[in-house]
Amino acid sequence: MNIVFNQSTIGHKDFKILQPKLLLVEGEDDLALFMELLGKLKINNIQAVNYKGKDRLNSAIKTLVETQPGMEKVNAIGITRDADGENISKIFEEINNYVNRVNYLKSDKIMEFSQGKPRVGIYIFPDCENSGELEDLLLASLVADQKIKCIGQLLTCINTIEQQNKPAKAKLYAWMACQNPPIQLLGVAAKANVFNFGHPVFEKLRQFLDNLSSK
Repeated sequence: MNIVFNQSTIGHKDFKILQPKLLLVEGEDDLALFMELLGKLKINNIQAVNYKGKDRLNSAIKTLVETQPGMEKVNAIGITRDADGENISKIFEEINNYVNRVNYLKSDKIMEFSQGKPRVGIYIFPDCENSGELEDLLLASLVADQKIKCIGQLLTCINTIEQQNKPAKAKLYAWMACQNPPIQLLGVAAKANVFNFGHPVFEKLRQFLDNLSSK
């Protein structure tokens, strides 16, 4: 798996462009999850690639465009990022500025793709409207799960001792640890089918991936 991750991590010496569509994701956990999700959706023309954190997104886009062999074959790029408590519109504008700096056409609206070559679209987790992160989207699909209700009670108790800085991550990973057998990684969880990606909360994300995959 490390070889696959290396080939899909921008800036790594083994990184290779393997598909005409790129999906930029924020970290290794996101990468593993999206590799599984794309397979489950039977989308085989998108390569998920890791840009190693939101603070490196600008340099990752610059590296892709200016130094990466094979970029001339790429006709669409989807860029994802967690909102992380920041203003959605501000994040969208910031990412568009990164895109503009490499002379690509900017996206006019969140989730929609520009008409340039490559087409560029932006998706901000959890749902392009509310502040949060990928884990919030995954949790939204689990609201009817009995274990997640117990985890919520556990974290309420934990927060009286120490406030969690990343409550969605804490809640989701605690829930994954309570699976039988316990699961530590998002990619493993996706492969084990513990998330229902057909759930309505994933509709926007599925639509974004469909739009990235088309044309």
